[in-house]
Amino acid sequence: MYTVYLVDNDTLEIEKTIEAFTQQPDIEVIGSSSNSKVALNEIVALRPNLVVSDLYMRNIGGIRLMNALKASGADCEFVILTHSWSSEAMRDFFQAGGFDFLLKPLDSQAIEDVLSRLKEHNKLKNVCKN
Repeated sequence: MYTVYLVDNDTLEIEKTIEAFTQQPDIEVIGSSSNSKVALNEIVALRPNLVVSDLYMRNIGGIRLMNALKASGADCEFVILTHSWSSEAMRDFFQAGGFDFLLKPLDSQAIEDVLSRLKEHNKLKNVCKN
């Protein structure tokens, strides 16, 4: 079972994203916020396996949120949601350790593909630890 926390400025987008993720097997959405500052504290407390965040937000954008969480010691993967993004933002996200991205509007096959890669990634990560 993977636990997921969702962050997006738009509460309607959060509802759509929750619906899309809860249709996937072995996924539990354990929290969400439309305020990235609130999300930062909740993610640290809830310790989800995966954070799915909008790239462009008020307060703290998705990449800054990921960096702040990593600096706090959060051990989770990060997927960015966006309608579009620049090659510079993509480079910054992946150089900072981001896992993957999803384009809006969400597509169930794209979510399945990201989750499949995440499961494989975590298997490999666990093998390397042993």
